[in-house]
Amino acid sequence: TILINGLVIYDTKNQKMISADRLILDFKLGELLSGKQINFDKAILQGASVDMLKNGPEGVFNLTYFIDEIKEKLVKKKPEDEVKAFQIDKVILTNSRFRMYRSDRELITHRFDQFHFTLTNLGANMSDFQIIPGQIDFNIDALKCLDSATGMSIEDVKTSFQFTRQAMVFQNMQLQTDRSRISQSMVFNYRHPSSIKEFVDSVKITANVKDAIIHSQDLAYFAPAMKKYNQVYKLQGFLEGPVKRFHAPFDWSLQKSLQLID
Repeated sequence: TILINGLVIYDTKNQKMISADRLILDFKLGELLSGKQINFDKAILQGASVDMLKNGPEGVFNLTYFIDEIKEKLVKKKPEDEVKAFQIDKVILTNSRFRMYRSDRELITHRFDQFHFTLTNLGANMSDFQIIPGQIDFNIDALKCLDSATGMSIEDVKTSFQFTRQAMVFQNMQLQTDRSRISQSMVFNYRHPSSIKEFVDSVKITANVKDAIIHSQDLAYFAPAMKKYNQVYKLQGFLEGPVKRFHAPFDWSLQKSLQLID
């Protein structure tokens, strides 16, 4: 077991990117030094904090650049070199925080701001975390958090997640608040990870909404006009296309598909 108190990782602009009050790593020495992969049995992060800032080289997010650097180290440099994988069987987060901040965007104060937000009271159980060249995979078995600005509370999230340079996949995702629940699979396709920063124009979304029960008060975090309603809606359907181009037909299908539940 390795115990690290006061962990801090700085980004290329010398700003704090990742920190943790305590990091506990459990491992078997033989597996850790096997040469084929870097494997830990369990990682526990207590009081962790992640600041995702758009200040990396060429305008990428600092965290994206950091992960790309790790993946680069895992790639074999010579034909005789072995490709290594970095694996953690189980990851536990307690009393943690995640902040997204884009200095190139104006603050939005009347609704959830997708460019500036802080998730607090973050707790999660994850399994089968793996980084291999060009790909990150893990399962979220349980996750809860609170958006500090709006007060939106996520009670639980479960999904199988995969990230590559061309896609971000949320398979069999189940999301639950205290008033709503959503069951869906979703894929974000893009030409390059840096395209995510221009989400509306550059990312194609494919979503299969299998079963969604959505309360109007939860919709109000994103569309404040819904605050005056106290209704519950049911949604099922398939959505595809860039946000900018499927926005109008999506509104139409939403109107047609929503059903008021007595």
